[in-house]
Amino acid sequence: MLDKWDKYINNRWKTVRDRCRKGIPHSMRGQAWLYLCGAHHQIRLHPNAYRDLIAQEGNEQIVDEIRKDIHRQFPNHELFAQPLGTGQTDLLNVLKAFSILKPDIGYCQGQAPIASVLLMHMPAEQAFWSLVAICDHYLPGYFSPGLEAIQLHGDMLFSFLKRFTPNAHKLMEKQKIEPILFMTEWFMCIKIVFKCAIVLVSTTLRNDTKKTCPSMYETLEKLRNLSVYHMSEPVLVDSILKCEIHDSDLQREHNIHEKKRRQKSQQKANQTKSNGNRR
Repeated sequence: MLDKWDKYINNRWKTVRDRCRKGIPHSMRGQAWLYLCGAHHQIRLHPNAYRDLIAQEGNEQIVDEIRKDIHRQFPNHELFAQPLGTGQTDLLNVLKAFSILKPDIGYCQGQAPIASVLLMHMPAEQAFWSLVAICDHYLPGYFSPGLEAIQLHGDMLFSFLKRFTPNAHKLMEKQKIEPILFMTEWFMCIKIVFKCAIVLVSTTLRNDTKKTCPSMYETLEKLRNLSVYHMSEPVLVDSILKCEIHDSDLQREHNIHEKKRRQKSQQKANQTKSNGNRR
């Protein structure tokens, strides 16, 4: 399939989708992810870019922040267990190279887990370009100052929860729980996205919530410590496939909440200007 990737992705994408759903063999994940995110194109277009980027010193403050974080990434995994070993060195280089290539974004802690998982399955150069492709095409704005994109997606998630699991939505609304309080790690690390998040919130908060979730604390603890049963493949995948959310739904909610945020921002700017004029 990879030998004829353009043919499959352009003309037989359902075949690609179905094979992904069945599960990509561990030995093939690195190559499959590289093609799925489109990073293979960047490697062909910029064959020497990664080498040139890691040869640069980078921003001293950012590099220091990265150094402080790399030992926290999967410390029990053999690739990262050795301080300043191959894994940690590659992780430092990948994150530093990203911060140099994308100075407007720089470095954010949420990038490190993604880069680490990529390095478990592919060489450093491929991991770097995969991280770039993922951030450009799937997580735009997630790591920018202010995290506005993930806050927008939190608003979208809350709307979907109201539609698909009203009881859970009502509980969180009553306890003043905003999605940003529990979904940041899910979304930023690409561990859980919209359909999966809706299903997990629904199943986790479905039963007996008055007794098990009397306050915000218990509810957030449940959402931050998801049960093995709810995360099991048969339960999770089957429920996700039954969740009727389409790209058009996502786009519509995105447009609605983006407009609301623009209006709030404009109102705030007008209020600030008005207060300034009074002085």
